[in-house]
Amino acid sequence: MKESIPPAAWVFSQGNWRARYRSRHTIVLSGGEGTRMRPFIRQWLGEDRPKQYCAFVGTRTMLQHSLDRAADLVDPGHTHLVLGPQHQRYLGHGLPGFAGRLHPQPANRGTAVGIFLALAEILEADPEATVLVLPSDQFIHPEAAFRRYADRAFLLAEQFRDHVVLMGVAATEPERDYGWIEPAEQVLGANWEADLRPPSRVRRFVEKPSANLAELLLQRRALWNTMSLVARAETLWKMGRRFLPRLVRRFDEYRLMRRALGADARRLEAAALLTRIYEQPGQIDFCQAILQSDPQSCLVLSMDDLHWSDWGRPERIEDTILRFGIRPNIPLALPETRGVDIHEYAIG
Repeated sequence: MKESIPPAAWVFSQGNWRARYRSRHTIVLSGGEGTRMRPFIRQWLGEDRPKQYCAFVGTRTMLQHSLDRAADLVDPGHTHLVLGPQHQRYLGHGLPGFAGRLHPQPANRGTAVGIFLALAEILEADPEATVLVLPSDQFIHPEAAFRRYADRAFLLAEQFRDHVVLMGVAATEPERDYGWIEPAEQVLGANWEADLRPPSRVRRFVEKPSANLAELLLQRRALWNTMSLVARAETLWKMGRRFLPRLVRRFDEYRLMRRALGADARRLEAAALLTRIYEQPGQIDFCQAILQSDPQSCLVLSMDDLHWSDWGRPERIEDTILRFGIRPNIPLALPETRGVDIHEYAIG
């Protein structure tokens, strides 16, 4: 008989839980340009616009949905929004109700650079911070299920202080565009809830597999990598020093300069140093540069009872619309959508 694992929340006293909540932060990554969706969006809206700034359904953009997810999990001032160059123009009249921090980037240098930009400020304010990293361009339903998993990921990261906790979803097809996570053994010693699958260690990461490998991963019940993850900020910084020493060394200098200059002078010297950091050529992907280099330091949760899609292709958006009967803002182009009864959907 399988041993019942007690809820992780039981491990902490109420006072300790409040202290941990105060040290929880979210980094929302909104620096991508969405090149694969660009032709579709240009035809739809008549302009180039990264997909996270589009409301494909309802009234909220994908970014607004992501910020709402963050608002349900952390203190309002603890959300850090990392923007791409010149992306502020897509915010329209701003972000009503957003009380967090904006981090506009001088250039798009990949997810690793964006994450360390936000971490540099978070660690200066709270050395004990635990952070949830969220992409801004994904469809997730239901939101309540995601919040439950994110909360458990926070608890795990606070328990396994030197690990990164990834949030994967069960693969339903041999998708070659997605990143995959192949789980290893379950971590049965973790404090956990009996009605949730225990977290697993990570055997390996696979990016954009061949057709044969994707089929094999599907048979092995590997997970799609959503790139939502939770870890202590200091743990991520140490991993960066190990696998991206040159980049993190520059961000160490950036932290020291901000600390020395104070609020009045930060916008000048610190901004100039930040521009130099972003002068490096190419992009650095966080998963490829760090997580794939150290799968032993990773755990993965399988989010079994929710639907996830990166909406990186028009047909994926249409598949979701048809699956849930969502009223779309986009034209449905696929022949099989004709005659389908699309009803109002509470997605806002």
